Amino acid sequence: MLTGNHDAKGIWRIFDYDATIYLPSIEHLLTDDKLQTISFEDIGSKEYNIIDPEWIRINKLRLMMCDYRYPGILLKDTPNPHHKPYRLVDGKHRIAKMEQNNINSAPFYVLSLNEIASYFNPLKLRSKWV
Repeated sequence: MLTGNHDAKGIWRIFDYDATIYLPSIEHLLTDDKLQTISFEDIGSKEYNIIDPEWIRINKLRLMMCDYRYPGILLKDTPNPHHKPYRLVDGKHRIAKMEQNNINSAPFYVLSLNEIASYFNPLKLRSKWV
């Protein structure tokens, strides 16, 4: 079962505003015909560092619990700061765990921005007073 959100904010913006997508809302789009094996070097991802002891310490539980038998989610030809052909939507910890196990490519659900754009919602400003 898919859980969580993907935030597209700051340098990771897709639109001209910060946005988020609730991942379970696109689960019905994750069909076998969308699966492709993609090399990790072609994926633009928010930062992680499998050789940084501090990153590993902070993310240890998530790395232990993630199951990379489940494919991640990518957007093809969607803006990302690394100018890679794919943008990671879901699966950062699974990729890190696979890299720790010397795996450098994996199956991903590959979607287009057109398919999921309507599922994004503007991120609301969060006040510390609320």
